[in-house]
Amino acid sequence: MVIILSAFSFLSSALRQSYAANQRAPRMPWCPRGPGRPTGLYRSLVTTREKRRMEMTTSGQVCWQLIAGIGLIQLGGTATGNQLSLKEKIWEEKREMGREEEEKEEEEEKKKKKKKKKKKKKKKKKKKKKKKNTKIG
Repeated sequence: MVIILSAFSFLSSALRQSYAANQRAPRMPWCPRGPGRPTGLYRSLVTTREKRRMEMTTSGQVCWQLIAGIGLIQLGGTATGNQLSLKEKIWEEKREMGREEEEKEEEEEKKKKKKKKKKKKKKKKKKKKKKKNTKIG
């Protein structure tokens, strides 16, 4: 938002500075300056020669800069927004996958511990009986 406002202020100041020089220059039909701005069909009927001649004037340059700047700002904003949203989605998916894996691991560990506890029951040792010496010698 701040970038857009600064771009508009810069371009508007450039337009104001070049206004006096543009009084002698031919009007640029697609430039958004002045009350008698043509729209629609007339704008598309301007020949390429006239466009080239008008591009050479400072007002033409400023207008094209303004149009290009707005387009770039919008493209940049949407691109960064899309990238951020994609990154956030990926991170959320990774977090969810991580949580699911952790839960599975915890359940497996609990099951293993229960099995080990069952196996660890003490076995009673059988006492060996001593043989008596009954040899007749």
